[in-house]
Amino acid sequence: MNSLLAAKKDLDAQELSILSTEYQRRKKSALVLWLLWWFTGIFGGHRYYLGDKGRAIVHTVVFLLVLFISILWNIYVIETASTFEEVLFIGPAGMVLFIIPALWALLDAFFICRRLAKKNAEIEMKIINEIKEMRS
Repeated sequence: MNSLLAAKKDLDAQELSILSTEYQRRKKSALVLWLLWWFTGIFGGHRYYLGDKGRAIVHTVVFLLVLFISILWNIYVIETASTFEEVLFIGPAGMVLFIIPALWALLDAFFICRRLAKKNAEIEMKIINEIKEMRS
């Protein structure tokens, strides 16, 4: 944050106006981020929005792996169970694995605001550097 203030001191009024306009256009929205977390958090959709591609891909792969294992488990249970009651009681055990990506998404909720602030600060610094490059 201090580096942003120091970088802004070098800008004149017109450049600060350009910075403000560009920042409003480029910044990441908290509302969009929370909506993405709510609807796509279990497979890391909010991380793609913030540009955390590595972690987003890992989160998605973990979700898909859990989904695949759960489907295989349910197929196994259906084929090996002798009664319908066994299917009803043993089948949902495969769903327990969904706790892993769900807990990961829930944990993200505690850090999402800080990550958004960091991302928006990076965007603002990038704009400041672009404005300074245009001077030369």
